[in-house]
Amino acid sequence: VSFDEFLVGLRGPISKRRKDLILSAFRKLDRNKDGFVTIEDLEMTYDPSHIPEVKSGKLTKAEGLREFLSQFDTIDKDGIVTQEEFVEYYKNVS
Repeated sequence: VSFDEFLVGLRGPISKRRKDLILSAFRKLDRNKDGFVTIEDLEMTYDPSHIPEVKSGKLTKAEGLREFLSQFDTIDKDGIVTQEEFVEYYKNVS
């Protein structure tokens, strides 16, 4: 058992209220309402120019968007975030 798995076990299941909030955030990011969040969705929703690495020029805006999206792409790591992946990410955020 990894430390992260141990922490998830201690936290128990996610509450309905919290899951509803997470899914509401997912729906805001899913601009074309296809049930997935992609780079194209983020381009219409998220401004990566505030990411420190983008500000400093280390990353382009496109790279910043991909990096931001990858945080939530927890299961398949395919550049497409499902509701399941989005909820899974937030299970691990206290």
